[in-house]
Amino acid sequence: MNPLESFCVATSIAPGNVEIQTKAINSWLREGFHVVSINSGQEIEALSPIYPQVRFVESTRDARDKFAKPYIYFDDFLDFFKSSGYRRFGLINSDIVLAPLDDEGRNLIWKCTGHALLFGSRLNVESLDEPHDGTIFHMGYDFFFFDEHYLDLFPRSNFCIGLPWWDYWAVVVPILKGMPTHRMISQIALHQIHEVKWDPDVWHSLGDEFGQFMKPYLEFTDIYTLNTSTVACIEEKSSVQIARRFRTDAKVAVVLDRKDTTGDTPAIESLRRQTMPGVHILNANSPSLASELREYDYIYFMEEGDVIPPYFLEYMCSEIWDKAYVQCCFRILGAWGMDYTFRLRVDRNSPPNEKNFVRKSIVFSKEALLRNPNVIDDWTGEEGRFLGTALIERPFEEYVLQRVGSRSGAKLYLYGTGKHSKILLDLFKPHGIKVEGLFSPDADLHNTEFEGCPVYHDRYMTELDFDQVLISSYTFEKTIYDRISRVIPDYKILRLYFL
Repeated sequence: MNPLESFCVATSIAPGNVEIQTKAINSWLREGFHVVSINSGQEIEALSPIYPQVRFVESTRDARDKFAKPYIYFDDFLDFFKSSGYRRFGLINSDIVLAPLDDEGRNLIWKCTGHALLFGSRLNVESLDEPHDGTIFHMGYDFFFFDEHYLDLFPRSNFCIGLPWWDYWAVVVPILKGMPTHRMISQIALHQIHEVKWDPDVWHSLGDEFGQFMKPYLEFTDIYTLNTSTVACIEEKSSVQIARRFRTDAKVAVVLDRKDTTGDTPAIESLRRQTMPGVHILNANSPSLASELREYDYIYFMEEGDVIPPYFLEYMCSEIWDKAYVQCCFRILGAWGMDYTFRLRVDRNSPPNEKNFVRKSIVFSKEALLRNPNVIDDWTGEEGRFLGTALIERPFEEYVLQRVGSRSGAKLYLYGTGKHSKILLDLFKPHGIKVEGLFSPDADLHNTEFEGCPVYHDRYMTELDFDQVLISSYTFEKTIYDRISRVIPDYKILRLYFL
């Protein structure tokens, strides 16, 4: 029997975006869920002919008087569930397409919703036809599964499905009320990227309401640190769940490059906490390492000081499938509210230190090693699998210094004259990293200064002598890269985020 057939899953289908929402709804029905959409009467009249496979329920009220559109209150979903006759439930954003679930995934949803909440984030993809090249959006949550014990936990509020902060509300209240809360990190929720048009006034007003509730429980200085602090709290207080697929008899070799071979280190402690059995630590400096590796099914490389989460090897080995390797994302955290997730890329011509750094996010298969003994040093010609989940976390300062510090002595320029560049300059000074100047696309800034450094219009890039230019932007890194890669060779461009 399919346990998901006992679930009632609710959403609020939005006008427009028919193709994506149809794919989403059909993916839920495929798994056996009973699907309901709660909408205003006017919307139901327009939507019901388009989605005949959905049961529509008319809400007795909506939030158009507060937020100009007929959003449905979170409380009204709970009220519907209470009177629905079901005992297991789900809330899913209407444009989330569920990846096909196996028995492990279905049983996990059932197991983690008895007197408990199971939730997770979306995998943002450019196209639903290429679901394995996206990135998990760690700063929000898009699916929630629970039973009837969840329904009476919440005080009344103004949070609405489709507006900011409701997803945090849906998770943090059960945590504070003591309900077991599970965060699924397996990539089951696909979301095709689209432009987001949230009203900043709505974001602030609902954020203020959320902040008032959270004041007794959480330290934050403004709405931005409230955002990141809430995510940190949720991740700390919830257990991680994975749909496991690895062989139970698999052996994992962790090749550890360490100076102290006797005492405990953060790396050793993190390996002891691994939830996957069969983990063996090998010395990176062993003269017989090459032959030793042939005895293991999966291979991972660490350096002294590296730390991986307890579920790292279990999740990576579950997702490698039949590929030569599997690679996860990096997640970079900054004290001022920065939380960036991205995939680091290398090519055949990347320097060894760059490849060694990226290798921290990769687990190799035994088959790849037997086929190509050099794969652990250059995997760029092999077929791998990419996970959008960020399993390797680094503080921003440590990450940047590792990426840039290896280029000591290089004549370095930054591209950009915004807050990001000021952060980098402040970081570099005490570490002796000299920035010769900054480039800008703004001709009016040519021959000015930024934080004591000369600024040049970027049309002079081909005339100035430099070894590398670091793109100093997260949001516009790809745009800047596309602009300057037309005029300077790729090896002179240093990217931090590879978006």
